[in-house]
Order: sequence, then C-alpha cells, then structure tokens
Amino acid sequence: MSQEPPVKVEVDLPHLARLALDMLKSALDGFVNRDPLAARSLIPRDKQVDALNKEINGVLTEYMTKHVDASGLA
Repeated sequence: MSQEPPVKVEVDLPHLARLALDMLKSALDGFVNRDPLAARSLIPRDKQVDALNKEINGVLTEYMTKHVDASGLA
C-alpha cells in the first residue's frame, strides 16, 4: 500500500486533535486543583469531540465506499 498515492479526503483532524488536547489539559488542571466543576464542564466539550469524530468517520466511510479501488481491497 505504500506504493499507492495518498488519499485526498477533506477532514479536519487537526481541529479534532486541538479539541482533545484542550480537554486533556482542562481535565488534568481540574484533577490537580481538585475542582469537580472543571471536570463537569468537560461534558459538553466531549459531546462536541464525539460529534466531530462521528462526522470524520462518516466522511472517511463514504470515501472508502465510493473509492473501493483506493482501499487496497479491490
């Protein structure tokens, strides 16, 4: 598969990574500061990350479905 050209799919993985890293930092800060409110404030952000992850998976699944020849399975 290393001989295949790179897949060109428009997904915003850097945004997902930034959100996840920001959440991790907030979670660690809350833990270190023993702040349960900070931990609870992560819940809506987790839903945002989950939604973005689901969107990215959908885009990639759609691409793979339409481009079976690029999957290496054809």
